[in-house]
Amino acid sequence: MAAVLGASVAAISILSKQANEFSDAISKTSSSQSSYSETASELNNLNSELATSAQRISELQALKNAGTISFTEQSELETLKLQNEELERQISLKQQMADTQSETTVNDALNALKLQRTTDFTQEILSPAEDGERYFSGYAETDIISATKNQINELSDLQTERTALLNKLNSTSNKSEKDMLTKKLNVFDLKISDRFNTVSDNIKILNGLRESFKDPLTGLMKTDMSAEAEMYYSSITKIIDDFNSQNLSPTERSSKNLDKFFDNSYSKNVIKDTLIEAAKSGENLNIILKNMGLSLDDLGVENIKDLKTYLNALVSDADAASDSIKSLSDTESINSVASAFHSKNSGYNYEQAIVYSQRATDLFNQGLVGTDDFKAFADYISYGMDDSIEAYQAGMEKFNRYFTAENDTGLQNFIQDFKEMHSLGEDDDWISDIGSTALLAKDMGIGIGAVEDILSRMEDYGYITSDQWHSSLEDLSEYKNSLSALEELYDSMDSGEHNLPYHGIYHKFQHRVFHLLNKPLRVLRFFSLREAIATINSSSVF
Repeated sequence: MAAVLGASVAAISILSKQANEFSDAISKTSSSQSSYSETASELNNLNSELATSAQRISELQALKNAGTISFTEQSELETLKLQNEELERQISLKQQMADTQSETTVNDALNALKLQRTTDFTQEILSPAEDGERYFSGYAETDIISATKNQINELSDLQTERTALLNKLNSTSNKSEKDMLTKKLNVFDLKISDRFNTVSDNIKILNGLRESFKDPLTGLMKTDMSAEAEMYYSSITKIIDDFNSQNLSPTERSSKNLDKFFDNSYSKNVIKDTLIEAAKSGENLNIILKNMGLSLDDLGVENIKDLKTYLNALVSDADAASDSIKSLSDTESINSVASAFHSKNSGYNYEQAIVYSQRATDLFNQGLVGTDDFKAFADYISYGMDDSIEAYQAGMEKFNRYFTAENDTGLQNFIQDFKEMHSLGEDDDWISDIGSTALLAKDMGIGIGAVEDILSRMEDYGYITSDQWHSSLEDLSEYKNSLSALEELYDSMDSGEHNLPYHGIYHKFQHRVFHLLNKPLRVLRFFSLREAIATINSSSVF
């Protein structure tokens, strides 16, 4: 008897330990999350402090290079440099701590998620009896993701069955049948309520564990996790989304899925912008999706009508926002005025270029023509020249003619040279003839960056406005980012036959971009992602 009692006590002890194991794992994960979040916040504050200090150092250094720095400002510059060194040391140490804590909380969450300590009420355990029959002896224990996924599916099935019962109840006039169906509905309601509460508790736990996989500052998934951790993050997110979509109509579910798909990452925003433009112009959205290697299933949409409704709503919201902004343009507050005075003007880079030119001249006179500083400035002021010394010597003549610190003489010289080159009269409009800034740079024989800074300086003087010219450098950046966006999307998609069209588009686009980056000065027109995809098979893209 004593032996049996001892065995029972031991069994209860083991069960109690197992029951607490999962709770302990959750608590451990919560603790490591808090430590990491606190360190990440401290690191963010240090980086903000460093950025503010670096900006001030840059301003003071520009004064020093120009020879106009005061004694007080010189002292401030030296103090800030020392403080920056200490900040960088602190940031390095804090970053190491944050990396370690981030890895710890991810591992804690993974350990909790892998524990087989969650009851799955959809998996009954049937044990054999002495008479050969099997009897119900409990429910299986599994990991929380598997258990929750199974119970959400069961909950969905129960709700579907309940709807069918309710339809039968409403369609019958037989009293006894009504009573029978009402009793069945009551049983279903009790079971649905019980399962809903169980799943809700699991969802709450999963939400908490998922935080370990997120950046506490952005709320987005961490970018430096293992493939296993990313898989768990995606699985948890899908389960939570499925649970939250339980009582939505098909149209509401499609809208929610689209919100989720367009998650503000660059690659997804490019796709959204492409679809919005297609919706505006009345293009066939099925064809646009197919050209991008996507389908309605990839977006989580049941039919094309739901996608059109969603996109049209976005267009309407954007138009309304635009109208609101226009209507508020005449209600500037003194805070807006103060903000404008403290912000950089369009021609800020023009002024900085003059400061850097002095430094480049010093480097040239000292023979330090192999430094990155000198080479970068030589590239900035020249067009189509690979040799830094030749580029500098050829470019400085025009730089000195077009860049003047005291007044707008340099800008007037630029306009005059452009008009002479295009045989325009004194009063003729010139701005409408400039084309892309890449073409303008080629015509004027000076770097694209320098040309764009000249035009920005003209905005300061009111000669032109920002909507009268377009940056080829921004187009080039967009084109490069579009390749990254395509690559990011391609990597995120499951392998399979439905990806083959996209695979071909991606590699052709990649080849075009590599050609562009290797010979950027030959490219006088750049394309957006949508244009690139639409014309990717054309032999005359460039």
